[in-house]
Amino acid sequence: MSPEETRAALDYALKLLAIRKRTSRQLELRLIEKGFDEEIISRLIRNLEERKLLDDADFAKSFVQEKRNLRPMGKRRLEYELKTKGIPKPVAESALSDISEEAERAAAGDLAAARAAALGNLTREKKRKKIYDYLVRRGFTFDSAREAIERIQ
Repeated sequence: MSPEETRAALDYALKLLAIRKRTSRQLELRLIEKGFDEEIISRLIRNLEERKLLDDADFAKSFVQEKRNLRPMGKRRLEYELKTKGIPKPVAESALSDISEEAERAAAGDLAAARAAALGNLTREKKRKKIYDYLVRRGFTFDSAREAIERIQ
């Protein structure tokens, strides 16, 4: 644990954070991949969190907001995506708490309408099935998907 290695780890971490926001777990894995000592990594991550350069709660909120605006998905899918990025369950739940059932239904309805228009000349039943499957894959609840389909047909 030389000062040079500590400095190299810090430089690499700051370089990664300059490219885009990351979770503590993502940064930790990248530093491990690069071969840095685990003690240096844990100290570095604590230091970056104390200085608010690494903030899982902020990452989770930003991630949810970005996904909801650019590529709408349901709460279940968002929760899964946050989990894969190393966000702890309580932090993920907090980031998702702002999404109301009404907002979830509205997003499902908008996606269903757009998907219906894109599907063109399929039979009514095939179109309904494709839209339903699409919404469920995007993480919307079964009820939200069913309601969305009923509204567009």
